[in-house]
Amino acid sequence: MSESAQQPREALIEAFRENYGLVDLPPADLDLALTHRSHAFEANLPADNERLEFLGDAVLAAVCSEHLYRQMPAAAEGDLSKLRSRVVSRALLGRRAEEMGIGPLMLLGRGERQTGGARRRSVLGSALEALIGAIHLRLGPAASDRFARQCVIAPILEKIQGDEAPGDSKSALQEWSQRVHGCVPEYRRISDSGPDHAKAFAVEVSVAGRTLARGEGPRIKSAENQAARRALEAIEKDGLQITKGG
Repeated sequence: MSESAQQPREALIEAFRENYGLVDLPPADLDLALTHRSHAFEANLPADNERLEFLGDAVLAAVCSEHLYRQMPAAAEGDLSKLRSRVVSRALLGRRAEEMGIGPLMLLGRGERQTGGARRRSVLGSALEALIGAIHLRLGPAASDRFARQCVIAPILEKIQGDEAPGDSKSALQEWSQRVHGCVPEYRRISDSGPDHAKAFAVEVSVAGRTLARGEGPRIKSAENQAARRALEAIEKDGLQITKGG
């Protein structure tokens, strides 16, 4: 049995509120955000978390849009839209909620819990959105903005960068550069901005003295990977061959 399963829910709730800066959020508000419709039905409660989920979804999308807009000034609208869709996807929100320990806090009906609802990412992702909605209503936009950025968006963006095959784009670009120009790509950090908990780095990559692309990311390596990927896209657009034997 896991350590969290051995602790009373009340202790887990208090630890969660302290860990994520939610000590001013009343426990009743947190409980509502974590109340699945199955529990509300069985306990004959007047409400579940679905209305809060609706609100939190909209708040998260807006905060994420501004976050990406400010931290990726060179990104095109299409790239920003695609990245936002990934960040706010139920799968990644569910994974983040699982990492935050929301599963053991959920109020689920008996059948939902027995069938693994506390581990189902669709359920967890919905609860995380509902929590953002509860914070927004009770503590205001500044609090929901801070929570969404620091506790949800930034960790998910870092996870996305980590999940993308590290070095694949850089390796492919280096292979092309050595084959075509006889040299390796050069990466230059051109800026960094933002507070320590939400740093944004910008990097340019050049080959044979020609700047090919720019990348941004929460880490220098992720910014370099994005720059390399964009450089490869630019090379393909120009009709140049990237892989050996082309």
